[in-house]
Amino acid sequence: MFLYNLVVEHREALKIIFSLAIVLACFIIVLRTHRLFKLASHEGIRYFRNVFMFFGLAFLFRYFSSFSAYFLISYEFFLMSACFFLFYSLTWKRFRGENKTSSLFNFRIIIFYLMALIISLLDFFWGVYHFAFIAQIIIFGFAGGIIFERSNSSEKGRFLNLYFLVISLNLFARITNLAISLIWHWNTIGVIIIYLLDAAVFFLFLYGVIKATKE
Repeated sequence: MFLYNLVVEHREALKIIFSLAIVLACFIIVLRTHRLFKLASHEGIRYFRNVFMFFGLAFLFRYFSSFSAYFLISYEFFLMSACFFLFYSLTWKRFRGENKTSSLFNFRIIIFYLMALIISLLDFFWGVYHFAFIAQIIIFGFAGGIIFERSNSSEKGRFLNLYFLVISLNLFARITNLAISLIWHWNTIGVIIIYLLDAAVFFLFLYGVIKATKE
């Protein structure tokens, strides 16, 4: 009971600590994958790097959301953009004529940005997170299907294992987040569980990236 009361009493400080810890983990992942991209010049790695740049921005804005609810729009926008980049990093080969373009701006990516903005605005005006959670579950479901297809082909390797880790943990985290929002309606203990889960997931990402990119 003492520990529970202590956590509840300092929940805002814990939320900030967890958010900044995730931002730090994402920053390290971006540096590691950027270095790998420079060595390999692989477009998929370049888009994978962007995934964690946007995850980092998302959780940075979640830190600011402790001061203003309007930052939640930016949080969801960057979170959804990260999810779309993860999907695009797996499918970029299927689109022709876009090699050597900006990894942050091309026709399809701008469409992803617009979709991310629409989802974040829907959640903001409805006062829920359900649209984002459901959209993420769908995206990770499709991405998981692509990974399963590749696992049965000759295209295997440590980076494919990393994709499997990222997609599996993200899918688990989003389903858990959605369940908590529906069952506990964002009460104190539910929010704390979500922050703990998110922090654990991103540090597992960090471990996976370090393992996959080590010399």
